[in-house]
Amino acid sequence: MLSKTLQPARIAFDAGGAPYSEDFSDVYHSVDGGPAQARAVFLAGNGLPQRWRGRRSVTILETGFGLGLNFLCCAGELLADPGRPSRLNYVAVEKHPALPGDLARAHARWPHIAGLAEELRRAWPAPLRGFHRIDLAGGRIALTLLFGDAVEMLSELDARADAIFLDGFAPEKNPEMWSDALFRQLARLSGPGTTAATWSVATAVRARLQSVGFQVDKRPGFGRKREMLGAIRPGATDSHGPAAARESHAVVIGAGLAGSWAAYALASRGWAVDLIERHREPAQEASGNAVGAVRPALNLADSDNARLARAAFLWATRVLDRDPRWSDAYRRTGVLHVATTAQQASRMAAILAAHAFPPQYVRWVETDEGARLASHRVAGPGWWIADGGWARPQALCRALLGLGADRIRTQFGSAAHDFVPSPAGWRVRDAGGRVLAQAPVLVLANGYDARRFDSAQLPMMVGVRGQVSFIPPAPNRVLDIVVCGDGYIAPLPGGGHCVGATFEPDVEALDLRNADHASNLQRAQRMLPGFGLGLDPARLGGWAGLRAATADRLPVCGALGSADTPSGDSNCYLLAGMGARGLIWAPLCAEVLASRFDGEPNPIERSLVQAMDPLRGLGRTET
Repeated sequence: MLSKTLQPARIAFDAGGAPYSEDFSDVYHSVDGGPAQARAVFLAGNGLPQRWRGRRSVTILETGFGLGLNFLCCAGELLADPGRPSRLNYVAVEKHPALPGDLARAHARWPHIAGLAEELRRAWPAPLRGFHRIDLAGGRIALTLLFGDAVEMLSELDARADAIFLDGFAPEKNPEMWSDALFRQLARLSGPGTTAATWSVATAVRARLQSVGFQVDKRPGFGRKREMLGAIRPGATDSHGPAAARESHAVVIGAGLAGSWAAYALASRGWAVDLIERHREPAQEASGNAVGAVRPALNLADSDNARLARAAFLWATRVLDRDPRWSDAYRRTGVLHVATTAQQASRMAAILAAHAFPPQYVRWVETDEGARLASHRVAGPGWWIADGGWARPQALCRALLGLGADRIRTQFGSAAHDFVPSPAGWRVRDAGGRVLAQAPVLVLANGYDARRFDSAQLPMMVGVRGQVSFIPPAPNRVLDIVVCGDGYIAPLPGGGHCVGATFEPDVEALDLRNADHASNLQRAQRMLPGFGLGLDPARLGGWAGLRAATADRLPVCGALGSADTPSGDSNCYLLAGMGARGLIWAPLCAEVLASRFDGEPNPIERSLVQAMDPLRGLGRTET
């Protein structure tokens, strides 16, 4: 699946400001008023808000996001309801995302939802095909936008919808949104008690709903529409929603990036977390680097690795941007990826030409513009990634654990020796047999060190030694951005720069080596000619760590067990194999696990979740 930029919606506005689709020659909502129609057809038509009261969470699926009116009305009603669930999971498909300016113009007509609409626009994704999760209203609302063809995107979704908003342009003008294939996907994503509502009373729409198991009835319509359709999947339903039978309590082993993000993601959802770390502070091993680059990976094939890195980068930057309390740990400066040879420049240009990425994601810069961005001579042209930047892993881990401190109980200086099943789920013990913690769910997030556990059926991971070098400050060496290419160069806290990193599989020694410092200096000068020239490698400081990597260079995120164990049945999970991309992969993998634990829709495509499975390629039974 190519990642080409989606064609944005072409929207015209009439004299009264009402939006009209030039692509489908149809209005976005009736002349009787958008918000009133949203409440009458989609909320009331699905028995909302009454059905969400007293529930732990509610999941709503919409087949056409458009300008977001149904979402904004639904979210606004939920936030104003004292009996609301703690979390709204709203999933919506959109093949032609609106431009931010068109969103602003349309939203201006609805001042009663102005605050939420502004928050939505600030987080509005670039028009890239795929899943885009946005947390709004302090985490009470999880909006997952599926940009692309409706059937293709819905086939990548794992969710159980409580209510379906069947919206979209008229069936005769946009038949793909009302196809048999789409209704089959809706049936897969629904269950007993799932409701659906739509303004359309077309015979084909009614027949397709019935063909996939819905009971359908006509109801009084809204405004000038005499009738509308309501539907329900018959059968008993859980009135309390998808609350897990197990207690919302987890043990997380490891307080590096993977463990800290996992603990934070769970604590943010109200979970109690016991975090066990053998060191006396977080981020002391592979996450102990002083500073790293926050950037995606791009390749011509747009492989699983590139797709996952893109999704991870977009999620990480969205999450990191939303909370000023970790501003000391993260800075969005932009990342300049420099081509160091003519062959590399040609390959990089071909990647952008093949995928036509939107410029707000990545754009081409010639050598002179790159030099201006870096305030230094550069080796050649390259990519400018405006939303990239740097992060300081140790500071970030401390911030994450601090933000979740009321739900996270930390045990630093405690080494987990093994874990065994117990009536409570999993019991974690030290070398003397003392119980450190026990909970229904266990997450192993201690990287390469996880191989110590004899009781875990772990996938093959290799330890990769990496060394970075610290370049002292100088007037002619002042970068405000991150430069990548043959490695990376990023500003250090307190001045100077970090250059790295070496890559040595199956080497576990962590002593600093002058030869590696010399290699890093050469790396810097290949990207920025003259940078660090004349420095003595023997006089440089630095850091070395052991990263856990997999053979396919994808992270490991999912349930442990055997190939015939259905995913999730063991309640023992592995979050590892981050390699050199822990800064972007850890937050996304943590969100994937937390969503799974709480029965929420997956935040990324199902194929990408499967690509990270610890038993990938072994025929795992899916649940």
